[in-house]
Amino acid sequence: MIIYSEIDIKVSPSGDMTLGANKDFELANPSGVLKQDIAFRLRTDYNDFTPHPDIGADLNSLIGEPNVRETANNGELRIINSLTKDGRVAASDLLVKAVPISLYNLVYYVFVRDGKAVLNMTPDFSVDLNRGIISY
Repeated sequence: MIIYSEIDIKVSPSGDMTLGANKDFELANPSGVLKQDIAFRLRTDYNDFTPHPDIGADLNSLIGEPNVRETANNGELRIINSLTKDGRVAASDLLVKAVPISLYNLVYYVFVRDGKAVLNMTPDFSVDLNRGIISY
């Protein structure tokens, strides 16, 4: 089991670095770094990030698919692959679950076991099977 408690600069959901009231960079809390990394990977499609072209979960590839269990499972597998292929999260520490919230919309819940705690790393967006990722 890996301990996921890094310290890094805090970024907004859109990926911009955030500044505090003192105009200095804010730091993310330890589990916030992992949540930022997970949100980045889930929002990223293949070839979107030049240094690592296959790092993303490529969830926009689900556009046009029906909202059925097979589609949900496909997205779960894409997320698991994105988070585990380079060792960012150990497969044994990861749980990903798709939940349909409307006729065309899925939310992917992501949980990571960190020591004795289970952290909810679910990003703030859903996947619309007609339009792609929709931020809250």
